[in-house]
Amino acid sequence: MPGKDHVLDLIRSHLDEMFPAERKAAEYILEHPENTSRINITELAELSGSSDATVIRMCKRLGFTGFCSKALRQRHDRPAVPDR
Repeated sequence: MPGKDHVLDLIRSHLDEMFPAERKAAEYILEHPENTSRINITELAELSGSSDATVIRMCKRLGFTGFCSKALRQRHDRPAVPDR
């Protein structure tokens, strides 16, 4: 699953620069990657104790233009790459 692994590595590499609320969402993704690939922004916000806006900011910090769950669902071919 190169796409998912790439996103998880990207999250790990940016944890230190995230605000605390963003870190809560990021850590939830790292702890529950399979679940995260099937939920929406609001669900991730609720499960991680953050907000929809925080989840979007976290994804933008990683270089994505929106919610990064699509990248977590990628299972074949090329790794998920931020929208830069």
